[in-house]
Amino acid sequence: MKKFSYAYIIVVALLAFSIFIPPVVGFFNDKEGAFLHSLFKPLCHQYVYRSLCMQKDFPYITNCLNTHEKAKAYILLNEQVIVRNITFSKQDVGKIRPYKIETDRVKYVFPVCARDTGFYLGMFLGVFAFLVMPKKRISIWIYLALVAPFLLDGVLQLLLPSYESSNVIRIVTGLIAGISTTIVILGGFESRF
Repeated sequence: MKKFSYAYIIVVALLAFSIFIPPVVGFFNDKEGAFLHSLFKPLCHQYVYRSLCMQKDFPYITNCLNTHEKAKAYILLNEQVIVRNITFSKQDVGKIRPYKIETDRVKYVFPVCARDTGFYLGMFLGVFAFLVMPKKRISIWIYLALVAPFLLDGVLQLLLPSYESSNVIRIVTGLIAGISTTIVILGGFESRF
């Protein structure tokens, strides 16, 4: 493996695992968790109903909101915490970026949506897929076929108001796109340098 490959692995590992830091820090310090969550704003639109959460009382990963569920959303705005009552809907939730929600349990929101979570984790897992692949390259057509569901799901959601994907579909398409992207990137650099 070349120097670039090692640098890529380090950057991807940091990115993939950094998405777990804000919810975990939030368990212990609300304000610091909220601040860390806000650092990811340039990377993702972060609709809360398209995101994953980590529950505080029994730490596991779950959907943030279920259909028609009501919650209190905690938003950090100008270093002040604002609390809003929300329900699962595009209109009600809009583009608010809560770092924490309260339904029947306290849940800390991942700083990127479920699709991006899958993509970043897929990029990390792609390193291991690349290492065990006998042939270190995939064709551009195979790559496009693997990334197409990721793009199609996102574009359909954007263009068709009646279509709403699920977090499972978002994660799976993100994982596949992330794994294949890493294989293409590492394969391209391995063969050129």
